[in-house]
Amino acid sequence: MSVAMMAGENDLLWDYTEAQIPTSGPDRNLYYGAYVNDAPSTNLGLNGVKMNSSGYAYFTKAAVAGKLKLTFGPRKQGGKIALMVHTWAGETPAAETKIAETEVMDELQTVVIDLTEAQNNIYITRTSSSAEGVLQKIQFVENVARTFVDFKIEFRDNPYTVLLPESGELPEGVLVLGTTYNGGQHGIYGGSITVPVDGPVKFTIGACQFSGSEIQIKKNGADYATVNNNAACGETAGNFAQFVTYVYTGDAAELTFQFAGNTYVPYFFAEATDIMPCEIIFKDQNGAEIARQETYEGAELGILPEVSALPEIPTGYAFRGWFYMNNKKAKVGDIISGNTTIQAKVTPVEVATVGTVCTYDFADQTFYPEDHELVDVANGAYHDGTHGWYFDANGSIHVYSPGTSVIVITLCKYSESGTVNITSGFDGRTVASFDVVKDQTPDGTELVANYSNGPAWVTISWTAKQYIHKVVVYNVENFMEKDETTGYYMVPAGDAASFILALVQAESGEKIFLPNGTYDLGETVLTTISKNNISIVGQSMEGVIIKNAPDAAKESIDKTATLKINKNVSGTYLQDLTIQNALDYYKNDNGRAVALWDQGTKTVCKNVRLLSFQDTYYSNLQGAVKYFEDCEIHGTVDFICGDGSVYFKNNLLYCEKRKKDGGGSDALTANNGPATDKGYVFEGCTVKSECPVVSFGRAWNNKPSVAFLNTIVDYSAGQFGFESGDIQRWTKKLMNANAWPKFGEYNTHLADGTVLTPASNVVTFVDEKSGNATQNIETVLSADQAAAYTMENTLGDWSATAASDATQAIVDLNNIDPEAVYMIENPNGYCEVLVGSQVGNSWSDWNEEDLLRKANGRGGFGPAECPRNPKQGIDNTEVSNSKVTKIVRDGQLIIVRDNKEYNVLGAQL
Repeated sequence: MSVAMMAGENDLLWDYTEAQIPTSGPDRNLYYGAYVNDAPSTNLGLNGVKMNSSGYAYFTKAAVAGKLKLTFGPRKQGGKIALMVHTWAGETPAAETKIAETEVMDELQTVVIDLTEAQNNIYITRTSSSAEGVLQKIQFVENVARTFVDFKIEFRDNPYTVLLPESGELPEGVLVLGTTYNGGQHGIYGGSITVPVDGPVKFTIGACQFSGSEIQIKKNGADYATVNNNAACGETAGNFAQFVTYVYTGDAAELTFQFAGNTYVPYFFAEATDIMPCEIIFKDQNGAEIARQETYEGAELGILPEVSALPEIPTGYAFRGWFYMNNKKAKVGDIISGNTTIQAKVTPVEVATVGTVCTYDFADQTFYPEDHELVDVANGAYHDGTHGWYFDANGSIHVYSPGTSVIVITLCKYSESGTVNITSGFDGRTVASFDVVKDQTPDGTELVANYSNGPAWVTISWTAKQYIHKVVVYNVENFMEKDETTGYYMVPAGDAASFILALVQAESGEKIFLPNGTYDLGETVLTTISKNNISIVGQSMEGVIIKNAPDAAKESIDKTATLKINKNVSGTYLQDLTIQNALDYYKNDNGRAVALWDQGTKTVCKNVRLLSFQDTYYSNLQGAVKYFEDCEIHGTVDFICGDGSVYFKNNLLYCEKRKKDGGGSDALTANNGPATDKGYVFEGCTVKSECPVVSFGRAWNNKPSVAFLNTIVDYSAGQFGFESGDIQRWTKKLMNANAWPKFGEYNTHLADGTVLTPASNVVTFVDEKSGNATQNIETVLSADQAAAYTMENTLGDWSATAASDATQAIVDLNNIDPEAVYMIENPNGYCEVLVGSQVGNSWSDWNEEDLLRKANGRGGFGPAECPRNPKQGIDNTEVSNSKVTKIVRDGQLIIVRDNKEYNVLGAQL
């Protein structure tokens, strides 16, 4: 490939990629404080300027404008670093005036910074929060004057309009010949455009999904390249969001773009561009680097690594291809737009078994049917993110069922009128059929087909052209139906598909019961609760695990959640279950992975365990109220985050290791509520930690408010403290501008009563986003101040309802309510839910291990009673207005009810 670099007379380069840096400077007028020449087996094997707390590099360039390229990264695996670029005006080099700050990098990367002709004295340092890093390459490229005149042509006008130059005339030598107008969406077809160029030029060509041939590019009359503009379209004149890009990287020449009779061009832009070197980093399926390739912006992607370069692929897994970080597949011929990472993807071979859910999102551009064993398609292709895939009338989708499946097909209103048929490949029997009427069938209509004809491929076909948004296959043991006697949807143990179906089918106010088992959602994210007053009740917090494991590359606060309560949904009740987001956090020692994304209000969690690392619980509705009682929340960074007014009572907050190898610090909270929210209030909660340093919280945004009252510090998982560097019980640095917090702490203590809260803790909070402004805020509450953080003040009028919902029913063996709901269980795995009239009151035929629990008004089951061995000391009566609290004394949990103390077995002390 011939590449025109447009080199300037004042270019500068210090490159230590392959060569060691001198152990003392300066090196050709580059001055630096310290050096790194690590052997390949040491750390990450980098050479260059050491960027630590005292590290620096500076130089002086000519008085010309240009681009500064910095290649840098952390010195050690797991580190993160950002650089700052300054100038100075005096005689002494110094980090005087900051002109740029890079993004944080966790691997070797290159950034480009524009410099003016006046910015000549360049001084480079790292940010204060960065780990030690290495500045491997410094390059300055002078801007070189070009003779090429940029132009833009709008072909959706007839005749076409020249948008640029402003004169409305095309630059000299640019010729549009033989084109034919086709309308206000497609622009023109046929003919050619000839463009004289003086070097690298970027061409932006409007896309059209109906283009049937590639655009042929000739250089000085000879075949040179091709570009395909067959991509999503649908825009009208004046809109320029859907296009393809071709970058010419050669020297001066005459280029001719030839369009076939079935190639449509809505618009055509050309602009002079700089060609900058860049790198492609190839990684294996585990994220380890296996190769680097030097290239240039605008170049085509050449060969991809062989599969043999990867670590061994385990049995039951399959290599799916090479992917960019946005999860699009990389292919030879792709245009490289800058530093690029391409990673191998290896995923489990799909097997259809009971409990699995197969989701095929045809509206996702990164859905590739060839990467799935249980789906096949014919005569269709991706159209766009709104319509999904477009299928011809003879197109079809084939999905595999293990025997019994619920198949849900999501339609598009723009499909042609016709019939959608679902047929069994086992015997050709029609399972279901639906009529579709163009523009009348509502967009997003879900067609539901129940298939139960044995293991077979099931075919979805149609009699007219169709757009398909999504197909979801729920492989179940039996079709879900509500038990009309108890009022619960009874989900088979461990059947994730039936659980999701129950969520879809349940109406407002209904209940779902989950017996002990793992409900594995695989990579499925955002399983939603969309109806009001839904109760999801498990048999036990430890035994019921709802989990997903999204790809670590997709980490995000709003794309990874295991369960999501939809916006403004009211009254969700969760009890006796675990929600786990099993994203591989320690793969990179980071990754936002929400277990419960709560956009609802009046949510109650009782005996619920949330497992993840970063952003475990995300409360995401301003003005909402929520209540947590006797729960566990695990995490590392900001693992309770968001807004609203949330009251946490008697919960365990468990800090996991911040990094796989230890060290670092955790942050319990990151609140971003407005002043109208009451924020987060923690009453009587326990903090355990495997991380050596814990912050009570960070100020995320708006007017964050967090209070910790009567917190118990438990060192049983490891010793930890609340102060280190940027942490003074609270994190000093604001996450966003003007997020001045209202943070408070009262009576933090050990189990033996030793108080850990200091008499005063004035924290100097720093707003780095607003010129390092500071505020001194007292974070220790007086007793009078702490008394204001009550459940009633936090949750308002709803507080009494929240407390009532969480109140547990107690079994009275002498008075079994025939209309109440009970659960019978034993350690052998037996579990049954039934009404009191089915329980009876004769206990002689019960086993010694059989336990009986009674449901409260929201469907959650209270403490167990053994009919053959009733507990002593606590009356077997319904809990009404009794005040129950828990305290820890000498490491033992004590239950206080009506001023009487009991141990965990119910014996009065």
